[in-house]
Formats: sequence, structure tokens, C-alpha cells
Amino acid sequence: MDNSEAPPPSAMRDRRSDALGSLRVLPDEIISAILENLTTRDVARLACLSSVMYIFCNEEPLWMDLCLRICRGPLQYKGSWKKTTLHLENVPDKYIENSGRPMSFDGFNSLFLYRRLYRCYTTLDGFNFDGGNVERKMDISPGEFRHQYDGKKPVLLLGLTDSWPARSSWTIDQLTAKYGDKSFRISQRSTRKISMELKDYVSYMNLQHDEDPLYIFDDKFGETVPSLLKDYSVPQLFNEDYFEVLDREQRPPFRWFIVGPERSGASWHVDPALTSAWNTLLCGRKRALGLLFAHSALVYGVLFRIAVETRWALYPPGRVPLGVTVHVNEEDGDVNIDTPSSLQWWLDFYPLLADEDKPIECTQLPGETIFVPSGWWHCVLNLETTIAVTQNFVNSVNFEYVCLDLTPGYHHKGVCRAGFLAIDKASLDGAQTSCVSDEAEQSYPDLTRKEKRLKIKEHKEESECDKTTNGDSGSHDLWRQEFSYDIEFLVSFLDKDRDHYNSPWSLGNCIGQREMREWLYKLWIGKPGARDLIWKGACLALNAEKWFHCLVAVCNFLNLTSPTADERLPVGTGSNPVYLLPDCVVKIFVEGGLETSMYGLGTELQFYSLLHKVSSPLECFVPEVLASGIVYFEKGSHKIVPWNGKGVPKINNMSTLMSAVREEDEFPFGVWSKNMFELSRANMLSNESANAITGSTKIWPFIVTKRCKGKIFAELRDTLSWEEALNLASFLGEQLQNLHLLPCPPINKCTLPETHHSTEGALANWDGVDTSVKLDYSAETEILTKTLSVKKKNVKASLTTW
Repeated sequence: MDNSEAPPPSAMRDRRSDALGSLRVLPDEIISAILENLTTRDVARLACLSSVMYIFCNEEPLWMDLCLRICRGPLQYKGSWKKTTLHLENVPDKYIENSGRPMSFDGFNSLFLYRRLYRCYTTLDGFNFDGGNVERKMDISPGEFRHQYDGKKPVLLLGLTDSWPARSSWTIDQLTAKYGDKSFRISQRSTRKISMELKDYVSYMNLQHDEDPLYIFDDKFGETVPSLLKDYSVPQLFNEDYFEVLDREQRPPFRWFIVGPERSGASWHVDPALTSAWNTLLCGRKRALGLLFAHSALVYGVLFRIAVETRWALYPPGRVPLGVTVHVNEEDGDVNIDTPSSLQWWLDFYPLLADEDKPIECTQLPGETIFVPSGWWHCVLNLETTIAVTQNFVNSVNFEYVCLDLTPGYHHKGVCRAGFLAIDKASLDGAQTSCVSDEAEQSYPDLTRKEKRLKIKEHKEESECDKTTNGDSGSHDLWRQEFSYDIEFLVSFLDKDRDHYNSPWSLGNCIGQREMREWLYKLWIGKPGARDLIWKGACLALNAEKWFHCLVAVCNFLNLTSPTADERLPVGTGSNPVYLLPDCVVKIFVEGGLETSMYGLGTELQFYSLLHKVSSPLECFVPEVLASGIVYFEKGSHKIVPWNGKGVPKINNMSTLMSAVREEDEFPFGVWSKNMFELSRANMLSNESANAITGSTKIWPFIVTKRCKGKIFAELRDTLSWEEALNLASFLGEQLQNLHLLPCPPINKCTLPETHHSTEGALANWDGVDTSVKLDYSAETEILTKTLSVKKKNVKASLTTW
């Protein structure tokens, strides 16, 4: 039949414009991001609006995000993320089965969705990866490792695991048979802790088609399955670990058990607190591989080795990978990194790099251990199903860098990770570094600032991004410039006004403030041979030298014995620098700034005075006060003014603070003045005068008490017998009763503010309080209720903002 006269088929109708309505102006990735923030019910309703919205709302990556957000307890994968989510939402099975039959539509094309689908179903068997350019070393000595690699560059180490039982026993089949019912933590982008039983995870691995598959990344595996710790040992090269002095409960996460399928892996990151790491690949699904590599005159040939592979990419400190965004919060120094998944980076960003801009790369084989130095950027892509173990550590080489990263502030954290890109020209000149051209003030397109965040770069359009990638901008030249990862250089970017005891502590830090102080103190006592290094780290993290000079000034003024080498560092417990001398304890009030410190010492001295005045039995169990006063720095030297809590210290620099207290009170910084101060601070969180005093004064109250014999309770808790614990509890109960029998210090009515809301008004903000009844409260109760009311408002406001 002759069809030459047949009319051409009609053009395919584009559904997008009609199906999305006003949302058609948004890019597909923005629409997907919006959907990720909705509830499952809202997503289900939106799927009914139009054909295109149906397509967006039935994407597996979307349902994966929804599922991980609502998951509670161990996760069981049901074959698809939509079915798993509906199961968690208690949807009847008959409806879940019907949801698995998707409809199809023509007339809609999305490059964003296609790329994501490709990442979900691509396999890596055909990827042509060479051996990489990271050195491989066998039988390396500790001296050679320290001299050539530790703190300098990555290296692949062979032969370290030959005697490990894990080399033969850590296979998917054997681990599942032994530990299939044990739950392990799962690594994924949600902040929620997700776990899966090993048998369920293996089932998920075999069924999944995720663009960024879940993988086991468990730092508690030693507690979950202690026998796994017997299957490997820390290589001798990495035996030195300064975190070992901490108890297991205090120690930050440091070792991980890792299981992941093909396409999984860790996206670009720098290891927490700038620690170093070693990672050993053990085994997994096998495939044939030909490999040849050489070192010096020794050549190793391995032909058609049956192995599993992991691909590593690394950049030295200061070279942020293309596509990665670094945020450093100005307030607490919290570091957040926005990065594509490992697979997405290899597929979408790696091909855009010029040869000279490509990362250092290697393919890791079973039995090989890779060493990653402090501060190095790295990402990992599993080319097969893999099992590995990794540990982070602090040794004498990276100790100062770890202390620096745990120091309050934000600028130095940005420089440690982003290098010259985080430095404006003025700061660079101020740091006395090598001259950098004016183009340094331009910006690299993969580092951004969000409101109160470190300014690393200004946002640019995509055309400029391409230009930068091709090396045509000054910022890219700056990115290529060799960055000196030197501790002296990095220290120059510390904020001198920030202090460990006063500044906000980043929740992203791997260790808490008190644990940090106790760690340094235990190192100081436990490693006397490394005290020069530990002192440098303590001066960075705690500003230890400043507090030690204050201690020396107090000792000299009071004719106390000069502190010995063992006593140079404050003890770890407490919220202020506390020094244990042979016969006494010196406490310097620092936390919260000058005002808080003055009220802290003032109320403490008022308490001691009250004990003596009423002859309380508690007096026998409270350390005797030997001296108290104010230490301040003026005209190049420390000076001391004795102060017993009564009256107002005569120090010129405290005039701003003195205007807020009443000198006619016996204890102007006593308990009721402190309560009024806390009420005032709660009412005005942004009190400018308070902030100014906190950040600028060099005045610190102190107290010296007689040193008690024996150990603190924290050191004895685990050694007490049941009978001893009962006796201690009974004794403490008696002393608590004595404490409640103490008379309350009288309140000066003049201390109360002249204008204030009624107590009923304050209580009206509390749920369940009947304000129709006329209440007659004392002035003391009024202060308490008003303070609680204001603090409640502040908490609600903070939660709303969060």
C-alpha cells in the first residue's frame, strides 16, 4: 500500500504546562524539594491532581525521604520505598498492593528525573577505573610512615591485615548467619538515627535500586556485637591514639563497621575534628580485575585477581571539591557541608574537571588499608558490595589541629576546610602569608554564605560556574594555589575575643565541652612526656596560658606554693578553670562573662557566710574558704583586689557593671540580686552592655578553698559496693535536709524593679493555672514565677525559629 499521501502524525502534547499550572515556572528539582517537605498524606493527595504531579509524587527517591523521616525503630524494607512508607503509616495491605501498579503518561520529559533514574539503575561494572595515583606500600616501618606520610599525604598499605580473622570470616553470608538478628545503624542524610537488622539490610541490598543506597555505618558495633572486635586489631602504625585516655562513654565515636552495596559510599567530607583515619576493605561480591603497580625497584603483579573494589577520591586541605558547599555558622562555628551523593559526583561533576583539577584517586582492594591524613577531603564509591572497618584517631602529628578545630570561633574552621577561598585579602595580609593577588577577593562558585554564616564566596550564575571550572577566573586560580596546611598559619585566624568558657559550643563538635577539658587534663597527667605538645593544644582550645597566669598571680599575692608542672592545667570537671594545689583549690570564675561570674562568686560567698552565721551542720562538710577576690589585667601585669562578697570592689573597669547593683545591700551580688539579673537577662537576650562586658573585660573573680582529701565521686562511682552506695545516699539525704533548713536570705524591696507585671499576669502564660483566683505571693515567689515565665517565652520563640 502506498502511504506517501498519509498525513504526518500529530505532535506529542506537552503536559507540563497544563498539569502544573502556576508551578510550571519552577524547575523540576525545586518541585521535588518542595514535595520532600510534605507529609505522606499530602503527597498522596497531590498525586491525584494531574498526570505530571502523579509522576513527581511517585518517585522512589521521594518516598525514600518520606520513609526515613517517619521511621521509628528498626526499619524493614518492603520491596519499594512507597510500600515501606505506607506500611509504616499502617495502611491496609490491600491498598498497599494496589499502589504498586503505576500509571504511565506520554508528553512529559524531565532531564532531572531522567538523571536520577539513571543513577538508580546504573551499574558500575563497565566503569574504566585505573589503579589511581596513590602510592601502595608493603612492609612499611613506623619511622618511614611517620616521616613520609603521617600528616602529609594518603597512602595505600598492604599486608597489615594478613593475620586478621576478619579477612576470611567477614563475608555477607557468614555475618548474616551469625548476626542476622542484630541491629546496626544505617548511614543516610536524615538526622534521625535509623537501624536495621542485618538480615533485613541484606534483603534490602539485594532488592534496592536507589541512587544513594543506604549502607551500614555503625559506631556502636563493638557494643552490639563485641565478638566483631576480636576479628581485627588496630595496625601498629596507628596504635598511638590520644582519645584512649577517655572512658568509652566519654570518648567520641571513633570506629565504624561498614557494609554497603554497589553505588553506595560516603560523599565528600573532612573527618570530624580534623582527625586522621585508616580504612581497611575486607571483602564483598567478587569480580575479575587485572592490576599492575610498581614502587621503586620493586614490582608487584596481580593478574585477574578475584576482588571487590572501592574507589577513593581525595583533595588536600583547603581544596573544596567542585559541587560542594561549605557553611560555617558565625555564632557557634558549626560546620555544615552540602554535597551531592558520591555516585552523583562521579557521574555529573567529575567529567567536568580538567586533568590538572582532578582529585588524587585510587582503587582499594580487599586487604588494603588506606590512610587519610588530617584535613583531607575525601569521598568513597563502592564499585561492588563491600565490607570494611575504619577508625579515626588523634596522635602527636594531628593533635594541635584537633585542638584548633575544637576552639571557639568560626573563621579558622572555614580556613581549615576551604583554604584561601575562606580568606579575604585583608585577613590574608594580616596573617603575614605570601602575597595573594587582588583577584583573591573574587569567589569560587561552590562555597556560599547563608545569612549569619562565614562568607566564603558570593553566589554566581551557572555561566560563571562554567567559566570558573575552566580556570578563567581569579577565584579558580586561587583554588589551585597551593595551600599551606600549617598550624601556625591556621592559628592566625582564631578569633581572639572568643573563649572556651564563654562562647557557644557547636553541636557538630565530636566531643562536649566538659569532656574536652577532662580529655586534656587526663592527657596532661597520663602523658608527661608529651606535655610540651599538650600545652600547645590546651592553649589553643582552653586559652590555658591566660588562666595559668591568673593562677600564678593569685598564688603570688596569697603567698601560696607555686603550682608544679602537674598543676599547670585546670581539672576537667566544672564549668570554670579549677586548679588543684597541694593544700587548696583555686577556682577562677569565667563562664558567662563578668556579670555572671560576679554573681556566681557573690552568691557562693553569701552561702558560706550564712552557714557560719547559723552554725549549720553543713559547715563541717563544706570546704573552708581561705581567700577570695578579683584578679584583673592592667598595664601589662596582673593585679589582685581582695573581696569577701560584701560591698563593691573598687576597680575602674567595672563602672558599667557597678551601675546595676545597689551598694547598700550587704551582699550586692547575692542571691536576690542574681535572680533579678537572671530575670533581666531573660527579658533582654540581646543586652548590649552585657555582651560588651562579656567580650571585652580582663577581670575575673576567684575563690580559694581548702582542699578536701580523697577522690571525687565520679572516680569512685563504679567501685562502690551496694552497702556503701546506700550509706552515701543516706548521708546526702541528711545534708539535703540541713540545706533546706537554712534560712532564706532577706530580700531588699529596693532590689525589685519599680514597674513590673503582676504575678497573675506571669502565671497566665502557664497552662493549667487558674488566674481567676486572686493570688497573694511574696516578692521572692514573684521573681521566680516571672523569671520562669520569661524563660518559657524564650524557649517557645527559639523552638519556633528552629
